Amino acid sequence: MFAHTYHQARAGFEQDLASLARKLGREPIRQRTQVQSELDLSIDTAEFVPDSCQRAFVCISGTHGVEGYMGSAIQRSLMLGVLGRLDLRTAGVILVHALNPWGFHHRCRVNEDNVDLNRNFEPDGVRLYGTLSPAYDQIAAALQPGGACGPGPLADVRFAARMLAAAARRGPGAVRAAALQGQYTHPKGLFYGGSALTGEARCFSNLYEAIKDRYVEILLIDLHTGYGERGRVYALFAGADSPSLRRMTAGGIRDRYGRDKSYSARGELVAYCRTTVKRKHPDRIFNGMVLELGTHGLGLAQQLYDLRTMVLENQARLHGAIDPEAERAVKQRFSELFYPSSSAWRTQTLDAAVGTIETMLNQRTFVR
Repeated sequence: MFAHTYHQARAGFEQDLASLARKLGREPIRQRTQVQSELDLSIDTAEFVPDSCQRAFVCISGTHGVEGYMGSAIQRSLMLGVLGRLDLRTAGVILVHALNPWGFHHRCRVNEDNVDLNRNFEPDGVRLYGTLSPAYDQIAAALQPGGACGPGPLADVRFAARMLAAAARRGPGAVRAAALQGQYTHPKGLFYGGSALTGEARCFSNLYEAIKDRYVEILLIDLHTGYGERGRVYALFAGADSPSLRRMTAGGIRDRYGRDKSYSARGELVAYCRTTVKRKHPDRIFNGMVLELGTHGLGLAQQLYDLRTMVLENQARLHGAIDPEAERAVKQRFSELFYPSSSAWRTQTLDAAVGTIETMLNQRTFVR
């Protein structure tokens, strides 16, 4: 269930998709979009079309590359479990496996061009890509250092000091937003949203254009890991029309003391999907969210460590590391942030995420 490589995850997805087709007695409509032929990397989609297109469950993994390892495991668990009870008289399912296969394969969040796909979706032409990022500009030097990466505790301390100084001037919430919101002026920086719609985003947009016109109700879940208290499942960037799901997703991201740690993001996939369907079909039901699986914590020290980890990975990927040992250390640290090696975390978080999704599917009568 828990893959070690992208190709292993894709093979498992294919195997369990065939099993689901046998359970449902119906073959899905398949599409494979090649992203890089040399490494055989592709976005794989499958749609089980119901007799009457009333409801569609859309489930996406790997928008942030490395996060697709857990996302793929969740999709496979759903296929082996609750989706076998899908009510194909009225409800269909669309599975998007590895939206960012290059990042999935290379265990990073971005695509080959350093674009964060979850900051790349533009519902209004190209206005997004000209967005200025003055708040990010002020801390850019700390977030994207040049030269070979040399991790170490002293460098971590210096980074933390710079971020704390910025937080003292502008407030911790402002610094968090500046770092996470998305920026469009530093192509080699963190959370870069790109200068145009990427091929991966275009692939999904083409798929979604047909979905939004075909179904009366859409439940869309984009699977992510990293942000939040370890082992917790959160609904982030949620936009829910149905009261029952609105109640489930109202909590947002809160730390163990109840403090709100939510943030907004430009160019985000769920917001794009909601805007796109409501613009043409304002009366249709849309329930969408990022389902975020926490891996570390929301305390100040934890968030600084996590941000520093992302800085190190970006620096090592773009500029190299001082030696092979440093490169391995950075890759391991980064992987632990988004796909922890702990079997307890993987099993417990998988069960919690699948249980949350199953509750939503039951509430909206997708399954028998």
